[in-house]
Amino acid sequence: MLIDSYDLEVFTPPCDPGAERFAATAHLTIDISAVFPYLNATLRGAVYHKSANALTWKKGGHNIAFHEHELSTSNVEDREAAVKELEG
Repeated sequence: MLIDSYDLEVFTPPCDPGAERFAATAHLTIDISAVFPYLNATLRGAVYHKSANALTWKKGGHNIAFHEHELSTSNVEDREAAVKELEG
């Protein structure tokens, strides 16, 4: 497996304080950007932004962003939902 561990941050989006839904970011210790072209080819609806070295993908009402050292998702119910979404 490419990602062995990460630090998870779950927070209320700054643009919507007091929201009932949360955003989450998994901070990685490794650079995952080498797999972006492969993810772009296999994840239906994924968009690879080569100039930004990032990939975005929509899955079940969640926006997921892949960056060199982090994965982010939006619109999660709580920490448990964030872990499930990011590990998926």
